[in-house]
Amino acid sequence: MNHKNKETISSMFPENVGSIIFRLSTEALVWLDGTTRDDNGTQVANRRFFHDLLVRMQFSDESEEPGIPNTHLSEALPTHSSFPHFVFRRPLLLHVGQMQYSEEILSALWNLGRKRVRNLLQRMELLGLVRTYPSRIASYMTFPCIDGWTIHEKGFIVNPYHVKQAERNEQEGRG
Repeated sequence: MNHKNKETISSMFPENVGSIIFRLSTEALVWLDGTTRDDNGTQVANRRFFHDLLVRMQFSDESEEPGIPNTHLSEALPTHSSFPHFVFRRPLLLHVGQMQYSEEILSALWNLGRKRVRNLLQRMELLGLVRTYPSRIASYMTFPCIDGWTIHEKGFIVNPYHVKQAERNEQEGRG
């Protein structure tokens, strides 16, 4: 059986999350259903890139830093057991709904050049899937397309970075 273009389901969702509520545009759904060729010529589903980012988002509402509610060090994030762990030179103190990233690490993980990674992230941002905050010191992103999520035994958590459709239309000049 040819496994070259197959995805594994194990990394598609964080282990402790029961459900996630998304608000996606038609354009975002079409893009997520498409594919991108990596540097070896292998077709990879665009949703895989998005999910690779999503599983690293800070979902927990438990604080790691005393006195600073809803924060977690990016390197202390609970990762999916089948997923490579990101190690950053300058880990950020993340809030619920944020995810630290590095174009260099994503480039190695996705087998794409850094410029192609940057273009993928820009495309995701244009589609309203992510919002990036790039920096030479430490970059992070949020997921404005997510209303909220359910953590097992903790209930529903509202995404503080969610952008309502009316605001999104206004930002795009359609309002």
